[in-house]
Amino acid sequence: MAFLQINGMDVPSPSELKVRLFDAGASEERSASGNLVVDRAAVKRELTLRWAALTGQQLQSLLAAVCEAVFFDATYPDPVTGHPRTMTCRCGERTLGMHRFADGAALWTNVEMKWTER
Repeated sequence: MAFLQINGMDVPSPSELKVRLFDAGASEERSASGNLVVDRAAVKRELTLRWAALTGQQLQSLLAAVCEAVFFDATYPDPVTGHPRTMTCRCGERTLGMHRFADGAALWTNVEMKWTER
């Protein structure tokens, strides 16, 4: 299996992957005794992925995979389980920087995306 897959298809491995764990649907209050009471619906993940350099073709394929539908399945190495994990997520942010345009082709750098679990 590749390092990273979208809907079961291999995509270029990112140069950097950050996994953020957060409580979804959580609310917290202090009880009368001063103790913290938390109502947590689930623990979700957000991936921040960065590619140092992608060809125009690689970028087009990657964007098509994350923009075609609102939600997609992403398989990545999960630090919590130590195994590949598939999550349904959406790509809310995409930042694309072009390094150069030569011979009719673009080289894209510092491509960054945030994928948030459904």
